[in-house]
Order: sequence, then C-alpha cells, then structure tokens
Amino acid sequence: MIKRIVGSKAFLVGFAFSVAASFTHMAGAWTRTVTSTALVPVAGAEQIIPFPSDGTSGTPNGNSTTTIYVDFYVVGTGSANVSARACGMGYNNTGGGCGTVSTANYAAGSSYDVSLSKWSGSGSAWDYFYVWIGVNSATGTATTYANGIGVTGT
Repeated sequence: MIKRIVGSKAFLVGFAFSVAASFTHMAGAWTRTVTSTALVPVAGAEQIIPFPSDGTSGTPNGNSTTTIYVDFYVVGTGSANVSARACGMGYNNTGGGCGTVSTANYAAGSSYDVSLSKWSGSGSAWDYFYVWIGVNSATGTATTYANGIGVTGT
C-alpha cells in the first residue's frame, strides 16, 4: 500500500513537471499595455507616450519588442488626420531611431488600434522608448484622445 501511494505521487510530480516543461517555450513571450489619457485636440498638437525599458530579451523591454500598437479614439464630428510613430534611443542619446510614420484620416465616433513599425534602440537595457502621436489637421469638431500603446515581445 505504501509503495502504491509513493508511486502515485511520483507519477503526479512527473506529470506536473512534464506539463510545465511543455509550456516553457512560451515563457519568454510577453505583452504590456501602457495607458494614456492624453488629449490631442487641435491641429499641430502632439503627445508622447513613454515605454519603459527594464530588462533584457525575455522580459518586457523595448529592444525585444515584436509588435507595437497605438490606441486612440476620435470624438465629435468630422475626422482627424492622425500621425504616429514609435521611437527609441540610447540612454546617452546615441543609437536608436524611429519606425516609419503612420498617417491617415480617422472618422470621429470610433476607436482605433493602429499597428506601428518597430522602433529601434541601441540594444542596451537602459534605452528609452516612446510612441509619438500627433494631429495634423481636423475637420468639424473632431478631437483625438490617445488611449495608450500595446506592445508585445519575446
């Protein structure tokens, strides 16, 4: 009877280990959302949403980012011509760069989740990252609110 209980426990421990081991390939994947309540009301207005760099590959940081989204909504009437881009730079202001600017007209009364091209840092854990969002022009009473950014990585 004792052998049977010990054998059952060994089986359960082995089973639990094998289940955990089967998911280890996913352990490095991460997602982070950075919220913002910024108002970008008029043509020429802009907002910076910072993204923290706090680690090396496998932890949420800008250097290991694979996808970047900026979330915003446009209220009022008409539309807003909104530009956004993701940027990164080294802590000593060297290295890094910005992804391609995304610019389009967005109708009032809707929320948007726009994919941005990847920023680039210098590869240091001390890099700084941010998403810039600006309103180039607006028609009617359109006002844009930046909700934040969504970032995923490995």
